[in-house]
Amino acid sequence: MLLTKSKSKSKRPKKFFLIFAGVLFIDQTLKNLFLQSGMFKKNYDALFGFEIDRIFLFLILITFLIGISQFLKNRKDAAYFDNALALIFSGISSNILDRAHTGFIIDYINLSNIYIFNLADLAILLGAILFIWRIIKE
Repeated sequence: MLLTKSKSKSKRPKKFFLIFAGVLFIDQTLKNLFLQSGMFKKNYDALFGFEIDRIFLFLILITFLIGISQFLKNRKDAAYFDNALALIFSGISSNILDRAHTGFIIDYINLSNIYIFNLADLAILLGAILFIWRIIKE
């Protein structure tokens, strides 16, 4: 039993890293392709182009990270949240890389000019949905 338990624990970081690195790599590759082609929109705002003050957005992000860490701190089922967190953190990281590199976020998916976003935004949204679903499922 002990061997099985430690073996499953060792898979958690690998799975988290694969999801995190995969989303980050694919999104950054797509962003570079769209940046080179000129077929993108500069997004100086937040998720899905919603206008939010940068300081307010930073405070929301810090509050979210502190809240997540406190929520998962002593939970025995914390592993169930790994996929959701990998998606959320990869999306956030990819968009932060954009801001650091270009000063804006590169959006390349256009839904009838209503929403313009990227894979990182989808990863954040999907991760949040998975996270909330897991909490509700309890």
